[in-house]
Amino acid sequence: MKDLREILGEMLKKDRLAQKKTLRVFCEETGMEPSTLSRIERGRAAKIESEDLEKIGTGLGLDKNSKVWKNLKIMVNEINETPLRELTEEELDGMMPLIPVKSDGEVMTEEELKSLRETLKNA
Repeated sequence: MKDLREILGEMLKKDRLAQKKTLRVFCEETGMEPSTLSRIERGRAAKIESEDLEKIGTGLGLDKNSKVWKNLKIMVNEINETPLRELTEEELDGMMPLIPVKSDGEVMTEEELKSLRETLKNA
């Protein structure tokens, strides 16, 4: 079952993509850090700063008096009050590639797989 962070992240990503904006372009236009927006969109942000929420809202063209904006703020407040949970081993396994191949076509070493697993665990 998805938690509120994942649901919000998927909604924001869907809206960004509907504007045909890459993560990089959206961040350049709004002044956000790409890593921050990426974590939010993947549901991995422990907290969402009000400054980042403002940038996202502006980037998506949300009217600050709209119901959508008010609901977004409610969701973010709930997220910020809920501790980020640890991923289970099963969830981590589901994120690991089935065929561990790097972008250059080489198979990942055992060390590289361990490093990837740590990165996913701490993302």
